[in-house]
Amino acid sequence: MDTTRGTVSLISRDQKNSQKKLRIIFLIHHIAVIDSLLTIIHEAQKRGHDSIVITIKNNFATNGEVNKTEESNHMGLEALGIKHLRFGSIDSYEGLELIKHLNPDYIFRQSPWDNDIEKGYSAKNLSFCKVCYTPYYGIQITEDFNVSSTQQDLHVDQEFHRYAYAIFIENSLNSLNRFKENSILSSLNVVQSGLPKYEYITNQLNFYPFPDSPSFPNCTDSSSKKN
Repeated sequence: MDTTRGTVSLISRDQKNSQKKLRIIFLIHHIAVIDSLLTIIHEAQKRGHDSIVITIKNNFATNGEVNKTEESNHMGLEALGIKHLRFGSIDSYEGLELIKHLNPDYIFRQSPWDNDIEKGYSAKNLSFCKVCYTPYYGIQITEDFNVSSTQQDLHVDQEFHRYAYAIFIENSLNSLNRFKENSILSSLNVVQSGLPKYEYITNQLNFYPFPDSPSFPNCTDSSSKKN
């Protein structure tokens, strides 16, 4: 079982009836890192789950044109052929209420940084549901950022990490230990499933005539395990 199938299987098995059709919401605020969720969206759709993709604004604009950030996300998803709802024209708290009415089983958000998005979609506001996160970068690549015992490790212990139901990380002992040592929840909500982004990149590279395909050791291991 590959990384993506393992991720979708884990959230499916969490239900009392594993055959239940799930409603999964994917909040997209940054189209540039869609590859961390793209294969999960496709796999969920393939399995017949009710997958609802929603574009929202981000706070990256430096010229005050925040509304255009959702437009970029919309255009990116259109180019990928992914049907989606657009929440860029409404207040984030109104969007939050609409999400609650949709009554999802799971919500995937793209990043743990609350300051990157509108307040209505913050970790605390989404905590009514089981929120999941597949990092767009490997935790192991941040290990050189030293954190003292008095500092908060923002890569594993933000408010979002604390409210998340499941955080899917690469199969790296160093990454797992990073959570155990620096997260207030240790690794209780961490799932070593491998990163869908690594799988996506590897699959994309296979289309090009490279003599030797790059490998990502321990990142697409099939042994999905919740700690």
